Amino acid sequence: MKRTIITLASAAAGLALALALATPATAGTASHTLASSAGPLASPAASAAATTPDTGPTPQQQSALDRYLADATSSVPLKVPALKVPAQPNPAQPSPAQPNATTSSVRVITVTAGRRIIHTHGTTQLWSSNTLEWYWNSSRIASSTGWQDVGYAFPNTASKGGIKRTLVTNTDHNWRGTVTIGIGTPTPWGNVDVYKTSVTDTYQLKRGGSYIVN
Repeated sequence: MKRTIITLASAAAGLALALALATPATAGTASHTLASSAGPLASPAASAAATTPDTGPTPQQQSALDRYLADATSSVPLKVPALKVPAQPNPAQPSPAQPNATTSSVRVITVTAGRRIIHTHGTTQLWSSNTLEWYWNSSRIASSTGWQDVGYAFPNTASKGGIKRTLVTNTDHNWRGTVTIGIGTPTPWGNVDVYKTSVTDTYQLKRGGSYIVN
């Protein structure tokens, strides 16, 4: 699981400029962003930001982060008797070019089974999920698909970082999904202190329906 901390922004423009001049940001440096709240429904991401050195999450934010990182995976079989699906190409075994072919180049194969897994993080205040489906027969995985969902309650935030396939073989399809979350805590001065981080999960889907989540 990979985490990349982003920023925490100050609401006061004058103070932001002074801090920016005193401590210029450097590539790869983690920092917090202190965002001013314009109202009870305002989004911290909408405020102007200045970079200040990161001191890590507060104890309250760390507790919320731990609750988000708690995960669970559910799995259900998909009934697909004699279903025919377009075969996804195997990069290790490219098909020869056929410039004079008059028929469709998309191969269709019969699959005998499929499975869906839903991997979730978090609670009702801040959550995300990666859903993956794949189909196979006795000789290979025919196809796999994936998508993401996120949800949060203010002052938290969550955004989809994307889910994509990283490996295709006859026996394995690997996927990687990333979500960026912001854990917000109100301050006594009416601002919202937001701690942001990205969380990446990887998935190994196997012919026959087994899988590994990391």
